[in-house]
Amino acid sequence: MLLVAAGLFTHQSCSAADALARFELDLAAGASVTPARIVIRQGAGALREIVLDADRVLDASGDGKITTVADEVRWRPPATGGTLRYQVALSHRRNGTHAAGNDALVAEHYALFRGEDAFPVRAWRRARGSTLEGELAIRVPRQWSLVTPYLPNALGPLPISNPGERLPRPIGWIAAGDLGTRRDVIAGIEITVTAPRGLRLERVAMLGLLRWTLPRLVPTLTETIGSGVSARPRYVSIVSAGDPMWLGALSAPNSLFVH
Repeated sequence: MLLVAAGLFTHQSCSAADALARFELDLAAGASVTPARIVIRQGAGALREIVLDADRVLDASGDGKITTVADEVRWRPPATGGTLRYQVALSHRRNGTHAAGNDALVAEHYALFRGEDAFPVRAWRRARGSTLEGELAIRVPRQWSLVTPYLPNALGPLPISNPGERLPRPIGWIAAGDLGTRRDVIAGIEITVTAPRGLRLERVAMLGLLRWTLPRLVPTLTETIGSGVSARPRYVSIVSAGDPMWLGALSAPNSLFVH
């Protein structure tokens, strides 16, 4: 049985935005092809169209108009909102070769992937002057936990807050499974270090290293937002796993993978 790990979607959810996009994913142990949904709530057609990468989206269906053109899936939701349903192949070998290892994986005891893998949104079109907000909700098997690039919020959906002016869609590293996690606040940034249980990862030592280095590195971690003002990240998630994940490190907004 699956549980909602990132909050419940109810009609009590509220937003000051003209449209709310809720990104839902149903993880199952060992299942590399995963059901996903994008649910739009709006009242006046603020969100006109969403464009997704056709290479990752399988069996798309839902409300409104769905067309596949070349390598794109284009979804035009109804003016009053609707749902796009599809399947997505999460497990992926880097560069398509066996030697390279995986840069995304759904295994029996854990899953590790980027939000862009599950929700491959290329662009969207909305009414001029309208505003859009995003939420993330992931169902995981019992006994699994969940770590995302967004601040934990056990009482409801995870509001998507991306650095700069990026679209409010899930991006960055997501880990789920039987995880061991350590957290600390260093240089004003909430740091999470996560890996599957049983993996020899020195979580406490990694946090100790960051306590020594991060205060000096914070200026290089700031991102320039649209106004030209620099702001340090509020939250950084470091996730790790062993083979068959790729032997290296891969960065993403608010998050980092280290083999």
